[in-house]
Amino acid sequence: MVQPLRRIIDRATRWYVTHDHRDQPVGEALARVAPTVDLLRTRTSDFLRGSDLDRAKGRLAHWNDVGMPSELGRRASDLLESFGLLDISLVSEQVDEPLTTIADMYHTVIHWVGVGTLLLRVTDLPRQSRWEALARAALRDDAYSAVVDIAISVMQTTRGAPPLLWNALWSGSADGRSSWGGSRTPSRRSPDPGRWTWPRSPWP
Repeated sequence: MVQPLRRIIDRATRWYVTHDHRDQPVGEALARVAPTVDLLRTRTSDFLRGSDLDRAKGRLAHWNDVGMPSELGRRASDLLESFGLLDISLVSEQVDEPLTTIADMYHTVIHWVGVGTLLLRVTDLPRQSRWEALARAALRDDAYSAVVDIAISVMQTTRGAPPLLWNALWSGSADGRSSWGGSRTPSRRSPDPGRWTWPRSPWP
């Protein structure tokens, strides 16, 4: 329980200092993310898909088996995935859609692109030095930035479309990717946009 809590604190702090929230008074910065966190923090699992959902369910079963109170176990089971609420708050500033709709799209992109697989592979990278730790953090930041960019692009170009239609568009492409160029959309720091691709292999 302590390890994932420390990880999400580290990642949330890094997110804060790498976005323009850091240039605002703390109260104003928190006010930007609070509506999303307050509304969705206890509902993160409702939007997870595929292996992300399976992992959360596995954690919940573990916490139940060791006797953790049910409410605390439920919150602990999707603690790491709740980090995405910060990015969802960013999307909500650029897309005029309900927060639940934005959260649904955000996790659709994560599942379809295979970001979970990528993040697990990043976790397996060495971190024996400060530079290796920074490289791991940069890869994670790039992955999450790409998800935000794709979600914004899709929602702005299909304004008002229901999530079921978005899911159909994702799954209906000829090779699982061609309907939207999003899976090849580079992050802001991608050095070579023409060669950028994302893995879609199953969870290791």
